[in-house]
Amino acid sequence: MFKRYIWLPIFVFTFGTVLQLIFYDEIDWVHNILFSVFFYLFYVFWEWTKKPHDWNKNKKGR
Repeated sequence: MFKRYIWLPIFVFTFGTVLQLIFYDEIDWVHNILFSVFFYLFYVFWEWTKKPHDWNKNKKGR
């Protein structure tokens, strides 16, 4: 499940690194890595919340 969502944070990381390389003299690696990790976690959480929960799953066994 998690491997399917890894392409977007990698794109965000490379895009941010290229932008910093073009517009600034230095690249802030820690900021880029942390932003990509938090973006990945947010994206996985976002996709997880889209799946509906089956509320009647526990009532079948009673």
